[in-house]
Amino acid sequence: MRCPSFQPAETSVENALEIEIITTTQKLEQLKPEWERLRKLHNAPTIFLDHAYVMAWWSSFGSEATQYTFVVRRSGTVVAIFPFMKTRWTVSGVPIRRVSFIINAHVLRSDALVADDAGVCIAAVLRHLRRDRWSWDIFDLENIPENSVLYPLLMQAAQQNGFAADEWRRARTHRLLPVVGTWDEYLRGRSGNFRWQIKKFRKRLEAHGNPEVERIYSRAAMLAFLPQLFELEKRSWQGQGSHSSMGDADLKFCELLFSDMPEDRLGEFWAMRINGRLVAAITLLRLERVLYVFTTYYDPDLASASPGTLLYFEMLKSAWERGEKAVDFNGDSAAFQRWTSEGINHFRLRIYSRNWFGRALYCARNHFGFRAPAVIDNAA
Repeated sequence: MRCPSFQPAETSVENALEIEIITTTQKLEQLKPEWERLRKLHNAPTIFLDHAYVMAWWSSFGSEATQYTFVVRRSGTVVAIFPFMKTRWTVSGVPIRRVSFIINAHVLRSDALVADDAGVCIAAVLRHLRRDRWSWDIFDLENIPENSVLYPLLMQAAQQNGFAADEWRRARTHRLLPVVGTWDEYLRGRSGNFRWQIKKFRKRLEAHGNPEVERIYSRAAMLAFLPQLFELEKRSWQGQGSHSSMGDADLKFCELLFSDMPEDRLGEFWAMRINGRLVAAITLLRLERVLYVFTTYYDPDLASASPGTLLYFEMLKSAWERGEKAVDFNGDSAAFQRWTSEGINHFRLRIYSRNWFGRALYCARNHFGFRAPAVIDNAA
């Protein structure tokens, strides 16, 4: 069985663009003014494209990957930034070199900053990857939002540049709750069973003591609260067992994030205590009046009273009162589905290098059912 041959196409418009590859944190820091300018021009920015967020990520998890950020310029002006990285998979002892957006448990959606001419910028990036084909095997793009400029253009650019690629595959859905109307109107739109559950959980929780809810939103107060948050994480279901979700790198990431994030994107903590004991906490980041759920922890000893649900109730009520635009739950669990049926779909695309190994991987996947692993074993 023969795999297809792919012939590239080139345009003079793409040749007018210049591409710089950033491989150090120092150079990435120097890119901040252009990064911020592009972020303001971006049609659908998320907190994960914030410069401070990306810098905190590289400072904390840089040992797990090699930086490979593409900066696209036209006549010296930055018109697009693609925050890529290189990592290595190992399958049966065989290494596979992967190019992707930065991604781990703290980055659950991916995108690029593109000011204009998105199709031309994307094609220029793929042309560079075509020339650099011996340094990578798979270009793996996970969780691209359906409203990203990349979604309708990447496949076309891949075909024009002679790449073999899988079809777009459905990835994560992130529940989104628009803050419209009044809080009372929102509650009236929920089911009778929903309202009954809230009353049931509240009664069960009050049987343990007097619940107190606190919104923590100043930088100093948030940094002071972090040790309590980490302690709750250890008691939560995420932190139980032999492997805690919060290792040293994760803790460093959180500390950097809440130290360096600009004030208008700092977000807030919500905490619930019973008799002074912290039993639930929500971490939120904020961008352009959209609250992004970052973490949710609760004491499993109070699971039957669902303190997390009641804390979300108070947080969402406050979002309505303060005139926020929306709450992005950053996931699709049953706990999030109870609040909203709306969501943002995300998709995944895998493009294969034009080197012999990339072609072999494409054939193995599409003709023999090979599946590459979903976990990065070590850095490239």
